[in-house]
Amino acid sequence: MKNNLLDIKFFLLLFVLLQGAFISLFVGVFPNGEPQEKSDEAVNSVTVIPPVIDFGTVSETTVSGTVELVNNLSETIVLKCAVPSCTSCTEIDLPEQDILPGSRVSLVFRTDMSGKMGDVRNSIVVMYTKKGDDYVSTFTVLTIAKVLSAPTE
Repeated sequence: MKNNLLDIKFFLLLFVLLQGAFISLFVGVFPNGEPQEKSDEAVNSVTVIPPVIDFGTVSETTVSGTVELVNNLSETIVLKCAVPSCTSCTEIDLPEQDILPGSRVSLVFRTDMSGKMGDVRNSIVVMYTKKGDDYVSTFTVLTIAKVLSAPTE
């Protein structure tokens, strides 16, 4: 029963965080009407290398990429989940391991381009916590591609 309650709390937190992120991104709403300064820790906690993957012009049905995630904190972090903006077309291999301070892990993803044309942008929001902490932080990986004709399988 305790695990079920933790799962429910986690998914409620995930829902609230994603809802807030989408409102901020698409509507431009900021607390108190002004953009907020991020703390140095929030800005420098995880480095994504590269932060943007531009696939250029593609004709493949599937594109895949890998980014390195570097823990810049003095504490171990735990990756909780990764949510792509296109949940039906992007698969993510989320490392199931703690990331020690100064360590790095690879995040691998694949995006199905079937039926897509023009500029395709996809983002992946990754949620993590400090080991033993309940506060969830996020970072984003952005992918860009230009599809000239809709690939088919």
